[in-house]
Amino acid sequence: MANLRIEGENLVVVITPLSLRHRSFISHLEKNLIKVGAVLVDKSRPKLHLRYLCSLSGIVGSILTAYEFFKLGVLSVRDIPVHTVNSLADSKISEIVRRISPRLVIVYGGKVIPKSTLDSLGFPCINVHGSVLPGYRGLDSYWWSLVENNKDLRGYSIHFVDPGIDTGNLLLVKPYPPTDLSFPQHLYWRIWISQDSAKEISKIVQEGKETSPGISLSRTASVYRSRIKLADLLAAKSKFRLR
Repeated sequence: MANLRIEGENLVVVITPLSLRHRSFISHLEKNLIKVGAVLVDKSRPKLHLRYLCSLSGIVGSILTAYEFFKLGVLSVRDIPVHTVNSLADSKISEIVRRISPRLVIVYGGKVIPKSTLDSLGFPCINVHGSVLPGYRGLDSYWWSLVENNKDLRGYSIHFVDPGIDTGNLLLVKPYPPTDLSFPQHLYWRIWISQDSAKEISKIVQEGKETSPGISLSRTASVYRSRIKLADLLAAKSKFRLR
């Protein structure tokens, strides 16, 4: 377990799939004086398959990825050590975290962190979720807000990670600024989250809020949603427009 980068008091470990927008997030963390000691990538994530690529989520994801490549290009994580783990239950995660001894662990994208891993970390763990909580929990939250015309839920939340799905105590919620969005603004929202949330996490660290209890999230005021499907789009009560 060599080449760990250990420096400075604003040190974090990031668990992320490390695609373009995730690299953008890491880049903006460092631009905002947060030192990334290591990036952990879960290699057990399911590979893309034809059925997914032909689904609504797969088609939208492909469009967004192409747009992000156009806007961001190829982003390097420079000299930050990147470690792959067999799964998010891999004991290697806690070994790396303990050796680096960061201010906090940041989850940005990916699957749910199991309780066994959370219990073994020994450091605060936060997640960036692509919706205003309490609201939509789970995948495709932004697209659910469009389909059901819930403008107030478009944005992101930063919350502590617990064994549930986006149920940990809240540190921050931030709406996506435009209320009536054009098609390019719909495409830009994931990049906006990657860049803006990095700035907000820098403030959280500098103000020591990672040691606070946060604000309890009301589960009765939120709803879990899985990946959105074409049938959900067709059955939606409210129409939405991509102007």
